[in-house]
Amino acid sequence: MRTEIRSAIALNGPLDRVFGTTRWIDGDVLRFETHGGLEVGDRYEVRLELAGAYDSVQARVQVVDTVRFQEEGPLTCTAVIERMTDADRASMAVWVEERSVSQSLGSGTTAGRARVSRALRASLQRSREAAHSTWDFEEGGRQEVKIEACSQADLHLSPGGTVLTARWVTASALARDWETGLGEGVLEGIATGPPPSQGTRLTVQLQLPQGKVLVGRGIALAPRGLRCRVQLTLTEAMSYRLQAACAA
Repeated sequence: MRTEIRSAIALNGPLDRVFGTTRWIDGDVLRFETHGGLEVGDRYEVRLELAGAYDSVQARVQVVDTVRFQEEGPLTCTAVIERMTDADRASMAVWVEERSVSQSLGSGTTAGRARVSRALRASLQRSREAAHSTWDFEEGGRQEVKIEACSQADLHLSPGGTVLTARWVTASALARDWETGLGEGVLEGIATGPPPSQGTRLTVQLQLPQGKVLVGRGIALAPRGLRCRVQLTLTEAMSYRLQAACAA
């Protein structure tokens, strides 16, 4: 069933990164608006914000239709989900159900909204505890590989490729990352620009939800598809502040 949903979406392809806003989701099909130059047949690794749930899911999609309704307006794209972990698929399904219930039953559905909200939180918790999968964009590279979950931080790589900034908006997003790799000093996610080459020494800026910034060092590990992977040098003081920020 098609559900109208407005939520942020980030799309990362082999050569570009674009942002957009969803218009509706119907099972494995989603429509979104973007100012990027997408074309039919393009494949992207996407991160979809679960608006209102302070979480997001990842998937690989293929663009199947594009149309521009106004000459200077955004491009409206329709895409089909090709790859998605079971945990993220379950989280998205319950999130869409919650939105659908809210839209169809209106303000008199407190009990119904409470029910799906509890289901959403339970599903998101399973997502945090589950192993995630990824894939690459090479021809024939469709075998799923178990890895750490993709970071929930906004990652930005400086033009020179030597400074990586990670910004977490919420404590829950930081806590998820801490549980799924950051606690061991590994930061993995999609950053602006191509991933740094293995062995590149980086200055890492960690912007916490409360506004504090921790500055440290890291070294780039072998990238995994579009995802950069960095081994951080976490001091005892940095670990303490990160854990404290998770609980804030």
